[in-house]
Amino acid sequence: MAAINGGIFSDVLDGSPYDDIIQGFGGADTILGHGGNDIIYGFSSTSNGDIFEGGDVLYGDDGADSLFGQNGNDTLYGGWGLDYLDGGSGADYMDGGFSNDTYLVDNPGDVVSEELNDTQNRAGIDTVLSYITYTLDSYGTIENLTLLGAENLNGTGNGANNRMSGNSGNNTFDGGRGADILIGNDGNDTLWGAHWSVTADGGDAIYGGNGDDIAGGSYGNDYIDGSFGNDSLYGDEGNDQLLGGEGNDYIRGGWGWGADNFGNDILNGGAGNDILIGDSGNDNLQGKDGNDNLNGGLGQDYLDGGTGVDIFDFDSISDSPWGGAIDTIANFRWSEGDKIDLSTIDANLTLAGNQAFASSQMSYNSSTGIFTADVIGGADLQIKMVGVQSGFAPSLDVIA
Repeated sequence: MAAINGGIFSDVLDGSPYDDIIQGFGGADTILGHGGNDIIYGFSSTSNGDIFEGGDVLYGDDGADSLFGQNGNDTLYGGWGLDYLDGGSGADYMDGGFSNDTYLVDNPGDVVSEELNDTQNRAGIDTVLSYITYTLDSYGTIENLTLLGAENLNGTGNGANNRMSGNSGNNTFDGGRGADILIGNDGNDTLWGAHWSVTADGGDAIYGGNGDDIAGGSYGNDYIDGSFGNDSLYGDEGNDQLLGGEGNDYIRGGWGWGADNFGNDILNGGAGNDILIGDSGNDNLQGKDGNDNLNGGLGQDYLDGGTGVDIFDFDSISDSPWGGAIDTIANFRWSEGDKIDLSTIDANLTLAGNQAFASSQMSYNSSTGIFTADVIGGADLQIKMVGVQSGFAPSLDVIA
């Protein structure tokens, strides 16, 4: 490996076809790596109390090159190969060229550029490592973003399939279009597959990590894992899978930026006291451990509270109408304190106000497993009960 050093003034330095270490030192240098896997430094230098700033132009050319601009406003070209470009402390221009490149950004004036109109798919998958809030280029030529340090930074994606990873601070990510992967890591993060967008597409994968996170998908079939902390998760459109993990989580299958919020969603509360709301669609709600509240919403839903004191909440007859696509409650345990909550439904439409259900208006057929709530002057509600603990009694186990 050859070592090539410049002086304190402005030099033009040429590398060999092999692996070189080239150091410009002072002055505004032009450095060409040529072939090989080169390590190139622009540098600034001090001589007799004078500081010679960089303002260098570095060319990596072929090979997997590492380019370091150091001080000054530098221009870095990676060329072919898997290049690493770090402009240093100035406002730098960095162009990795073809293949999979990595850029370090630490100045709002830094510009990262990749090849446009690459019809031969030579540009590769590129990554920005950033110490500042960063928005990926609108052309979709930069795919990945990793936030560094401990500051509260934000990241915005583009139309590509982005992978964005947070630091230890409180980060906000907006993936934009595409099938994105968002990872919050530590901190109380806010992660949106496509925030405030009605043109988003793709199924996103979102991981909250540690902290109390807010995460939401958009159009597409999304996977959202809150992991640790007390998280709020929203599926929006599509057939989504939402996992609360540890903590007391709030999970909704629909709700968001779409007009209908349809989708057959899977909601898993995990450990903790969780609130699960299916919204529209035929949803599967699993409370798991803890004292959970489950509301399937519209559609033919399956509700299983798991262990703990669980409440199965029905806001409307249309949530589980007699003669229609009725909901199923699985593994109801009255001995654990499980309840069916019908308190928001008016049991007698012939009277003003919201009337409670009388015991005579509710029945349970242990042979068929059908629970019925009879509304006077209106349609009735029915629920299929499976795996119900023997001794279920509507007069005791229903909040009327």
